Formats: sequence, structure tokens, C-alpha cells
Amino acid sequence: KQLENNVSIDDIFTEFDPVPIASASIGQVHRARLKDCGTDVVVKVQHPGVQSLIRQDVQNFGVILKWVSIVDNTLDLDSIFEHWRQNVLNELDFRKEVSYMQRVGENLKGDA
Repeated sequence: KQLENNVSIDDIFTEFDPVPIASASIGQVHRARLKDCGTDVVVKVQHPGVQSLIRQDVQNFGVILKWVSIVDNTLDLDSIFEHWRQNVLNELDFRKEVSYMQRVGENLKGDA
């Protein structure tokens, strides 16, 4: 199996369990072992095609809000939609999720 950037799972992991230990709406989590250091890790994998489906849903919702704003232009739907759109699309970017988790970890250091 290929990962991003044409990298093979075998290039990174000595073990990769094909059976997920957890699954959610946009992805699933697998146990694996890193090849370079032998560390056991969990790997979050996005379901195939989920990114394009969510992007289409976001676009469709934007069209619906444009129609709503024609009927009632008292709400600032454009800025609400843009904020929501950014948050939804950020959920698709697992690299951002890692950076957010690292930031939380840094912020919590010393609190234990």
C-alpha cells in the first residue's frame, strides 16, 4: 500500500496491522511499528474519497447559504460560513492535527 508522496508502508513500518483498532467518520486508526527506531505507534488513515466528498458538501452548503441570504440578509452568513468552512477543511488535514496536538502537549508540560 502507498502513503502520500509515493512512499510505501514498508518503507516506514516494520509492522502495520491492517485491521483498524478504531474507526470514525473520516478515518480509522491502525497499530504499527516504526522501522527506524522500533517504536510502537498508531497511524490515523483517512477513508478513501472522504476528502472530495466533504469538499463537495462544503461547497453545496455554501450554495444553500447564498440562497438563504437572498431571503434574509440580516445575518452575516458569509463570515459564519467562512469560519465553519476553514474548521471543516482543517479536520481533513491530519498534519495540522499533529501540530495542534504537539502544541497542546507543550502547553501542558509541567502541569502533571
